[in-house]
Amino acid sequence: MIEIFPRSHEHRVMKARHRIHEKIIAKLIGEREKGFDSLLMIHEERMSPGVGAPLKNWLHCDCVRLVLKGSMSHQDQIGNLYIQKTDSLVAISTGSGMLCQAYNASDHEEVHFIEIWLKSANQNAQFQFQSQTLDESSFKNRLEEIASGVKSDSAALKLFANAAIFFSELDENQSISYALPEQNHCWLQLIEGEVQINDDKMMHSGEAAAISKESNLSICSRASTKFLLIKLFPS
Repeated sequence: MIEIFPRSHEHRVMKARHRIHEKIIAKLIGEREKGFDSLLMIHEERMSPGVGAPLKNWLHCDCVRLVLKGSMSHQDQIGNLYIQKTDSLVAISTGSGMLCQAYNASDHEEVHFIEIWLKSANQNAQFQFQSQTLDESSFKNRLEEIASGVKSDSAALKLFANAAIFFSELDENQSISYALPEQNHCWLQLIEGEVQINDDKMMHSGEAAAISKESNLSICSRASTKFLLIKLFPS
């Protein structure tokens, strides 16, 4: 089963901030698909120069942030200070509580990024901060695992959530196939471009798809495309 959701917008204090599909995910959890309950929120933002998010205390969750353009500064209460640039990734596991803040590190350039928030499967997990710069060759016209809560031989950042996150950038008329155990659920977030999935469903920039009970996922680009695929494992 594949269900397509249009882009949703909620304008906040920050200029041009868009919170994506938070209510839709909550509806999936509450009404139908319990397999999505580890996926808390996805949001995409375009922050103006010098603008930042307020300091917040996050509990028992993992945050994966991918900067698509510009630079983002991360600070937390134990002294981590990190400047995240284009095509770089951070994974933050908050443990039992951690004050964190992120803001645009530039005084002249907008920053465009996307965040995935996941529920930790380990309530005793300690705070951890990881970072990585992605090599374009690793995700160009292929599916690259960038963060995972299961053991693997990849260079993916480690999560405590029952999930794995993949990133891809496809040229026009390129395709990827991915086998899916039927007990797993997936969330496909189309950042930009246009794709056809399983030779049936069309998706456009900003849309998302909730995927359940499919044995295979085929993604074919109809334009230059960037997307995230979040694979959710049974609890």
